[in-house]
Amino acid sequence: MGLSPERVTCALAVMRIRRVLVAASILAMAAGFVVPTAHASDGIGKGKTVRGSAYYQFTSQVPGFFQFGVNLPARARNPLSKENVNFAPDSSSVTTDDDPSCTGNYVLPTAPPGKLCLYLWPAAPFSDNVTSISAGGDAADSPEFSRNAFWIAWQTTQSSSTAVYVYARWAHTAP
Repeated sequence: MGLSPERVTCALAVMRIRRVLVAASILAMAAGFVVPTAHASDGIGKGKTVRGSAYYQFTSQVPGFFQFGVNLPARARNPLSKENVNFAPDSSSVTTDDDPSCTGNYVLPTAPPGKLCLYLWPAAPFSDNVTSISAGGDAADSPEFSRNAFWIAWQTTQSSSTAVYVYARWAHTAP
């Protein structure tokens, strides 16, 4: 009982993707673009930029709304909200909150002061049933949470038997 050629091809593609992501992260760290993690209670210093990665893989058996949280390495100076956590402009039709002030890229994420910018991995294989991806913080409902984390959410129209990957790098610059 062996694997089908499609599953072998998919498994090999996932392994290649992971190698590329690891290599990109290593290059970014070597170039000094990743800020060492501070203690969360220390806070992010004025004008300082922190960067990180958010990776999530799922197979949905039902259509719906899905979301996961991403912790910051230190407490943000300003609450994060839907207005200041956005994706950079990209060629993806599923990102619904592109912000032209996010001018970096997946390898070298940047953010203007007071904002958190997300950069999708350009080759992320979204399935056809993902209709939107957005990001934000809960400043109105939970100001304390919104200084420590943000969320990434997506909507699907039907169940999917194939995995959907959300690979993003992010940067946040304290005002």
